[in-house]
Amino acid sequence: MPLAHNLTRETAQHRSRTVTLSDQSIHLDLTGAPTEAATFTSTSTLRLTCTEGAVSIDLVADAAPCVLLDGVELDANATSFEDSLVTVRGLTPGREHVVTVIAECHYSHTGEGLHRFRDPQDGETYLFTHFEPTDARRVFACFDQPDLKTHFAISVTAPSHWLVRSNGAPESAEPAAASDETHGNTTTDLTLTTFTPTMPQSTYIVCVIAGPYALVEDEAALSDGRRVPLSIMCRPAMRASLPSADMLRWTKAGLPWCERKFGCSYPWGTYDQIFVPEYNIGAMENPGLVTFNENYLKRGDATRSEREALATTLLHEMAHMWFGDLVTMPWWDDLWLKESFADFIGAQAASEVTEFDDAWATFGLGRKAWAYSADQLPTTHPIVADIPDVEAARANFDGITYAKGASVLRQLVAYAGEDAFYEGAALYFERHAFTNATLDDFLDALGEASGRDMTAWAQAWLQTSGPDTLEVASGVITRRGDRTRPHRFHTTAFDVEAPDASEAAAWHATGDAWLDLEGESDTLELPGELRGAVVLVDDEDWTYAKIAPSTETLELFATQLCHLASATHRATAWGQLWQATRDARLPAETFVRAALTQLADEPSATIVDGAGRFAIAAITSYLPDAASRADWAQAFWRVAIDRADASTGTDLPGVWRRLALLVAALAPSVDDELRALLDAHTPFEPGQDERWSVLTSLAAHTRDDDARRDVDARLADERTRDTTQRGAAQALGATAALGLDDTKQAAWQRVDDASLTNEQVAALVAGFTHPASVELAGAYADSYLDHLETWWRERSQVIASRLVRGLFDTQPNTEAAEAWLASHPDAPGALRRIVVEEVDQLQRRRRAQAVSDGSRP
Repeated sequence: MPLAHNLTRETAQHRSRTVTLSDQSIHLDLTGAPTEAATFTSTSTLRLTCTEGAVSIDLVADAAPCVLLDGVELDANATSFEDSLVTVRGLTPGREHVVTVIAECHYSHTGEGLHRFRDPQDGETYLFTHFEPTDARRVFACFDQPDLKTHFAISVTAPSHWLVRSNGAPESAEPAAASDETHGNTTTDLTLTTFTPTMPQSTYIVCVIAGPYALVEDEAALSDGRRVPLSIMCRPAMRASLPSADMLRWTKAGLPWCERKFGCSYPWGTYDQIFVPEYNIGAMENPGLVTFNENYLKRGDATRSEREALATTLLHEMAHMWFGDLVTMPWWDDLWLKESFADFIGAQAASEVTEFDDAWATFGLGRKAWAYSADQLPTTHPIVADIPDVEAARANFDGITYAKGASVLRQLVAYAGEDAFYEGAALYFERHAFTNATLDDFLDALGEASGRDMTAWAQAWLQTSGPDTLEVASGVITRRGDRTRPHRFHTTAFDVEAPDASEAAAWHATGDAWLDLEGESDTLELPGELRGAVVLVDDEDWTYAKIAPSTETLELFATQLCHLASATHRATAWGQLWQATRDARLPAETFVRAALTQLADEPSATIVDGAGRFAIAAITSYLPDAASRADWAQAFWRVAIDRADASTGTDLPGVWRRLALLVAALAPSVDDELRALLDAHTPFEPGQDERWSVLTSLAAHTRDDDARRDVDARLADERTRDTTQRGAAQALGATAALGLDDTKQAAWQRVDDASLTNEQVAALVAGFTHPASVELAGAYADSYLDHLETWWRERSQVIASRLVRGLFDTQPNTEAAEAWLASHPDAPGALRRIVVEEVDQLQRRRRAQAVSDGSRP
């Protein structure tokens, strides 16, 4: 697939100053998609006015396209094609022109542009587009930047039995004939589908899906009485896993909720949602046509946590219909203006309109932990970041832009008030609908609604980096970090009667209050009513700061936390324990022991899932050696498998099942029990994805020929059982996980196979660096460093990033990678950023391992 040049902010801003785009039409001829054709014909017509005599239009294609100016085909003197830009000369400045670009564009197998998936089960072809941030140019000629919004009139020629959808509603469907034999077309039954022109939108959220997808239809009643058509789609092979009833319920509740909160009607007509295979991200907010990663569909029973993840993602993408789609950032510097808001609304709406009323606890144990991790890296950046080009934009879809931003918005609600927050949002939408707006525009609206000057708040929270740490000791909270940030949070003090660590503690709340740590202040004395034996600072997780309790409080959390009545308080305390573990203030063994002794009777599935995953991360990364990892993993497995077999009538057994299978990867001593799961379905019957998890663990534990013969036979049998493309990728990953030199060598040789899909690359990388056999990957440490620039130069940024980050675990220490950084100062910034981050994470692991107490379960 052709590579694309790195579009810069400077180029985009120049075009914004010189080009006015009136509208654009796009026709895609997909008649050859079911064949081996490598390309499709894309016809893009732009009606524009330019203040200069030439204009450059983005396009990724192998060969120069045919270009027409006002209906006349241009020769080589009037147009050129170089570095993914079509330059059109001979324009009359100030006059409206019509430019038509006809190109042969490539189908993708790596998730960018127009992705083509061939289903081995039904033999059918399925297509979908993904363009963020600048991959629309892989499918049609355009100005691939967010601030040149326009109306898009889209039409598609495709096989008649296919379902074809785009952002606009279908306007007409007429029989069509194949235009030529260019794409090896043998189909005569074709349909031309034309869609109503869209409202003004950016290129990155244009979307087309095509293929014989299964369809579920309904409609939603909105606040003003309008009826919005709804649909949910997936491949027929996944129809049995489609939670359409849940999704329709969440959608019908979410749309009117958003309308009320944002003071603005849903602006996009229809609301379609589709699950697509081999997707690079979780989901995408294309107006009226949201795409989801098919991995959200579980082959087996979905746990409560998995259902909640889908619900919050659905609501996150729904929020984008306003934040990002209706009002869009001019350039990727203000990426946070859509992603932070969507992350915030995803949790808030889930807590109010779905069954997941503890969504903020889930956020704290998941998304927020991701934010703290990203914000402590040497590459951290302000929420409002400097994004000079598209490579930097791709790298900034990170925990700061999403989860830190959402956390800071929650602090803003505590600071300014919920009513003022939503009133400000409503003013923002009213003033900037269907246009582009900046941070200043939002702050102006928020300031007007709240009656406060938001400039200082924005400077403190949005334009600084790194988390504050609030240390708690002797009745005083001490800030370590940025002195400008005002913190508002709730705190509760407890008197805890815990005569013995083995006995149940009694927690008695002695006082609670909202506290304000103003900017410019380093300390805050707790009022008298909060001077209890234990102080749970920010007990409802309203602010964004690492809380560092006293050593005595951490010890009490580690032994008596399960007896604290409030699930919200327990979730917050688990988060504080985890941060202490990551910061090497608490031995990893202490955290894992706390999980083993306290989660077994924890009634909240949210806490079991979040804290249980923390414990597995501690076992994987923060214990000092393979022997201790194996011992603690076996102990965790024993608790998890016992709870997974319990009949509680709750969501807990399913959560424990997932945790058991995750930790089994590190526990070779449980291999016989893993085989029993596969053969006798004891103590539970694993679903198909769970079966692959078990097989991958068995493969990673393999060290001799007898075990290899057993695993090879099981893998062959499983491929017979599971003939799906997902199964093929999982088999590739399981084979790469085998703990044998020759299989690691074979896996490494496949790393450079450009024919692998994005899903296969992900599985191969995960298997090659499986924690139970990763020591064998160290043989490729030098080769990894030698490959870095080649991967970045020859693969797409998505695939290259996956290889660079995923295979860093070949490095046994940081010295060689640090030397590479020192000797490659001019390597692409986004590539260096990944290596810098991975070096820092490895150093953090070493610090945590150094405070190990050496204990065993």
